[in-house]
Amino acid sequence: MPCRSLRDLSINETPMSISMSPRVPADFHLDRLAIVPVAEAVRVGEGPFDARYTERTYYVREYRKKYKNDILARRATTAFLFEVGKTAYLRHVQLSADLCTLQALAEHQWPLLDTLILTGHAPRGNTELLDVLATMPALRELRLLFAKMKGEPGLRMLPVDVPSPTPHGNSPTILGRLKHLAVSNACNLDNVFHYTTALESLAILAIIDQPRVPIALNRAEIDRILSDMAVGQRMVESRLLRLRIMIEDKVNPDLCSAIAAHCPHLEALEIELCGYHDGKSIHAWVSCPYPPSSLSPSSTSNSHSRSCPACAVKEEFSDAFAPMVFIRELRICIQFPEFDEMDAYEPWRAARMECAKFLAGRIPSLQRVGFEYRKRTGTHRFEDSWLEFDGERDGDGASGPVALRECGPSWYSFPDVWIPVPAGRNET
Repeated sequence: MPCRSLRDLSINETPMSISMSPRVPADFHLDRLAIVPVAEAVRVGEGPFDARYTERTYYVREYRKKYKNDILARRATTAFLFEVGKTAYLRHVQLSADLCTLQALAEHQWPLLDTLILTGHAPRGNTELLDVLATMPALRELRLLFAKMKGEPGLRMLPVDVPSPTPHGNSPTILGRLKHLAVSNACNLDNVFHYTTALESLAILAIIDQPRVPIALNRAEIDRILSDMAVGQRMVESRLLRLRIMIEDKVNPDLCSAIAAHCPHLEALEIELCGYHDGKSIHAWVSCPYPPSSLSPSSTSNSHSRSCPACAVKEEFSDAFAPMVFIRELRICIQFPEFDEMDAYEPWRAARMECAKFLAGRIPSLQRVGFEYRKRTGTHRFEDSWLEFDGERDGDGASGPVALRECGPSWYSFPDVWIPVPAGRNET
């Protein structure tokens, strides 16, 4: 390999063989290595994804059929990872678990590795994840972005007899090193959050192989995760700043209140409904249809919002978010009236803008707010999307009036999970 200064190598959808592995000088190493196997096509939630996955030609190309799940690619991956990249120097690794086992990872030391991203499908075998993490003392970010397979148990993140250590003596307290954790619905999360006491970012996603649609966690499962967090540390000690959740059930103020109670220092919150749809009945985010005179004679302007049936729902959500005094970015899958998206006046957009203005006025720290909606992408195709607004405050800082500016569309380019980027040509 003539380029001794090369530090970042990405091999994407390329048929691999052991002969591809170059001979490198003893002093050569990589800082970052990403290996994406042929035909790794996943869907995260029901939102935007790479446009090529919508084309039939993507799946029928001869080389993809020939090299998908190729055993030679597994041997080549091992050579690139351990002989070219060199585990003693790697800091960032993205790898499909279909190409490398947990046992192979656990047999090496990774003293500098900061970020590990595992994709593909949940690995099989008897090696515990904790034994892999024990070889990575500098690891701060872990993304387990496995596609869920029907009938498969998924990855068990902790030993069966937790809190006992693994046979190699590694305790689940190793998880306390992590600052950023992203997991999919193919991971068994039982008791995991008892030990992730230093988390600053958490994403819980629904992932499946294209062209199927994933099923996210339900409300009961989310409640168990929040309860596990409370066991691991007192709520006031939570360090979590960014939380992204995909859920199968509708959101309500109770869930928002629970998150606010367990994660009081949140700066960014995203709750996405997998397969969003508007409500059948009129939701109370449009202008109040009830003048004070139509309510109780004792109603005053101060009590109007509490006694008015249309305003009460708005108050419930704003009250739920009130404890989040540090929240800056909010994405929420609240249901709105079922409008005709072809209406030239776009009432679906106006309703969300009014809701955004209401929440920005009630939550002084809020800088950006977004609401989920169902976007038509073809004659019979829809996907979940976000309508977002930036809030610009006039006058006396946080207490001044709020002017809203609509943001452009955005998406998460796999395997990125933390910050959405502007939508581009490769997004659908």
